[in-house]
Amino acid sequence: MQVGRVFKRERNEIKLRSQALRDPLTGLPSRAIFDERLRELFNQRKLQSQPVPSLIFIDLNGFGFVNDTYGHRVGDAILQDVASRLSILVDELGAVGRVLLHQPSEVLLSRMGGDEFTIMVDGPQSKTLASDIAETVHDCLRAPHRSGDLETQITASVGIAHDDGHYEFADELV
Repeated sequence: MQVGRVFKRERNEIKLRSQALRDPLTGLPSRAIFDERLRELFNQRKLQSQPVPSLIFIDLNGFGFVNDTYGHRVGDAILQDVASRLSILVDELGAVGRVLLHQPSEVLLSRMGGDEFTIMVDGPQSKTLASDIAETVHDCLRAPHRSGDLETQITASVGIAHDDGHYEFADELV
């Protein structure tokens, strides 16, 4: 009986850790992972006098209207669809960047919460790759989102931040 309790406690600890690091709705890395990884890379690159990661922020336009009009079930379905589309985009462009630029790069898509997503791009060509990704976000989201019989159009505001050398802390870049 004691051994069973130990295993159950360990499973619960693993589950809690996973829930803290992953967004439960989309399965994407959480804001905590994003913040930790950005601080780590930012500090590392600053010490090496290299460019820090570029950041892309994506905020869905009119998403509150969708939730208010159609309910949270539809809103959740749209968020899952957006996360899926952005994941595919990041995977494809990240792979193309690694092959064409012959440079290792890291691309991290995260859900910050609500209707906000971030993409962190690190590597020698981070500015170029981040710009390419940011330019294609609108195309990625252009097709209507479907939830049951409902079809909705979602647009996004996209911002991009590159280090110009004057940021002292990762939070300033954010």
